[in-house]
Amino acid sequence: IHCHTSDRNSDHGYRLSDAACGFCGSPKAEFLCSRCKAAKFCGAECFRQAWKTHKASCQAPAAAPPPSLKESTSCEVAGECDIQNGRIFVSIVAYCDPELPATLFGLLRRAAQPEQLYVGVVWQGEGEPLRPDDLAKLAQLWGIGSADQTNKSGRLPLPGGRDIQTKALLGNRLRIICLAAEAARGPCWARYLAQLLWEGEELFLQLDSHMR
Repeated sequence: IHCHTSDRNSDHGYRLSDAACGFCGSPKAEFLCSRCKAAKFCGAECFRQAWKTHKASCQAPAAAPPPSLKESTSCEVAGECDIQNGRIFVSIVAYCDPELPATLFGLLRRAAQPEQLYVGVVWQGEGEPLRPDDLAKLAQLWGIGSADQTNKSGRLPLPGGRDIQTKALLGNRLRIICLAAEAARGPCWARYLAQLLWEGEELFLQLDSHMR
């Protein structure tokens, strides 16, 4: 704890020199306690002399309360949006991880509103990350009927004029980029690719592929 001087207005709206010294009572105290930002002193010596009694009441100012959920539901970028009922984009990166299907199953089982979840997966490994029976189970957990189980493929543009193939499965609920294990360029690159699969969902959640 220390004190400092200033000739500017304090956070309390008065000049530091307006208050009397907390030790000697001098009306020209110019130093403010840096912890409580309320007590004033003539200088370091008065502060040291007063500390034994001042420390009992010296408390840092209380932090401002966080905004309520109702106050924080406006979306600055996309305009007004309903966060409480918003869609959630879940970003998952997997490197040769056999736990990926179990992670997806656990995600949907625990969701109160699985229909609000959209998942982007970057798979770095051999073969396909999900078997046909895995996809059938995901469709069941998502509550997707056969008419909505459409699958599409496309190309995602990358910097430098390149692009990469993507797949949108189960009516675009599941978006996947598949790379060979030897093509992996580290977790930051993979996370970047996963972010490119976001399509404007109101909320964003990042998971590891071995979380259940």
